[in-house]
Amino acid sequence: MPEKSGFFDSTSTDVRTYPAREFADYFAQLLTNGVFNGGQYLRPTATGTDATVSLSPGYAWINGYVYSVYDTPLPLLVQPAASLPRIDRLVLRLDTSLSTRRIQAMIIQGVPGSNPNPPGLTRSGEVYDLSIAQIRVNANTTIITQANITDERLNTAVCGLVNSLVQVDTTVFQQQWDAFLEEIQQEGFASTQYVDNRVLTGGYGATTNSGNAYSVTLTPAPSALVAGLRATVRINTTNTGAATINVNGLGVRNILKSNGGAMTANGLRSGSVYSLVYNGTAFILQGEGGEYGTALAGDVRSTKTIGTESGLLSGTLVTRDIAPTIIIPNSSDQVLNSGIYDNPITIKAGARLASGTSTSSSTTMTPIFGFQDPYYYITVTGLGFRPNRVIMKAVYSEDRSIVCTYDFGTRNGVPSATAGANNYNFIVVSAELSAMPNQGYVRVYEFSVSNLPASGFAMATNSFRLPVPVANTNVIWEAISI
Repeated sequence: MPEKSGFFDSTSTDVRTYPAREFADYFAQLLTNGVFNGGQYLRPTATGTDATVSLSPGYAWINGYVYSVYDTPLPLLVQPAASLPRIDRLVLRLDTSLSTRRIQAMIIQGVPGSNPNPPGLTRSGEVYDLSIAQIRVNANTTIITQANITDERLNTAVCGLVNSLVQVDTTVFQQQWDAFLEEIQQEGFASTQYVDNRVLTGGYGATTNSGNAYSVTLTPAPSALVAGLRATVRINTTNTGAATINVNGLGVRNILKSNGGAMTANGLRSGSVYSLVYNGTAFILQGEGGEYGTALAGDVRSTKTIGTESGLLSGTLVTRDIAPTIIIPNSSDQVLNSGIYDNPITIKAGARLASGTSTSSSTTMTPIFGFQDPYYYITVTGLGFRPNRVIMKAVYSEDRSIVCTYDFGTRNGVPSATAGANNYNFIVVSAELSAMPNQGYVRVYEFSVSNLPASGFAMATNSFRLPVPVANTNVIWEAISI
């Protein structure tokens, strides 16, 4: 007879007995195979001091039969590997054969190898295995560490957690519910979720305007202005100042920046799309850049731009130097133009007055042109400036000295690179005119170059060679730029 039922009480005339397998089959319809809860239950651990793996207290369920470790952890000894490693498995084995009839935790040894694999599970006939863990057994050691254990309790292919098999199939119900919602929405009704989503995402529309007063018709259309209403709008004309918007004829409201301030010119640009959120009194522009500070075009380099409420602004501040600036003092004012100077500005130390003592030559030198009378001389270099007056005093006895003055301010011409007709002046060599050749007047040429000529009396850019009437004498001199 292909049917059975149970379980019923026995009577004196009708004894009802049921084998354990029928009870197992019954309970197997209620729960899936696996361990109860997982976590700390039936958890495999190793101390790392020996070859023992322990199984903590907990419950398992296999084909309607229950298993438990109670009170204290269950130790299981792992046999050592010889020359090659292997992977063993800790399993819970259900054996319903009459000779066994139990669930037992045991170690199933794998096959040693250089790249070993775990042993397979037995799930046929009267035997059914659940794998709790894989255990790697390294060669030539009697130690099993926690790192050698791969927990498989959550792997549904070999173990898994116990779950109920009593479930409700809601697929058809969900399909019917979705069809119902779609029907009432098409009839003009909407679910609360649908309404909330539409308020959140809002509608879209392109504006029209009268000056800075904008209007827009959103799709889908809101029925009222409620806090949180979002409007996405495409601006048709750039604003020139504070702006308002009327959404679907529900009333004029200000458009404000994210900081609460009124819109400024060019804040809403033609052709751009903006997101506005209603806060209950005004529409707030989303994603607006916030505060900009007080920098003007003249505060920013001409090669850079700065963001302003009116958009990008090009700087006008000029970078003046591409190399260090050196200022050499002279008789005229020197003005640095306004701008940025990235390199150092060096003002040379005051070389407007120089003095010293030089020894006059032991031999004479003849002027370049003009009067050809030879004179002794002194040579001074490295002044750092061009003097326009040189005063020299030569002391050649206890009671006699000669003062020579050369004034460049009265020269006939301007300095040139070579000696010419006009770039000269005369030096008065001594007050004792009658004792000096040509009454002490000596022609001195002034050059625009740095180096003095090989011979003759001359003034260069920062050096001079001037005549004196005595040889081998200390000459005190002062060079002045006035």
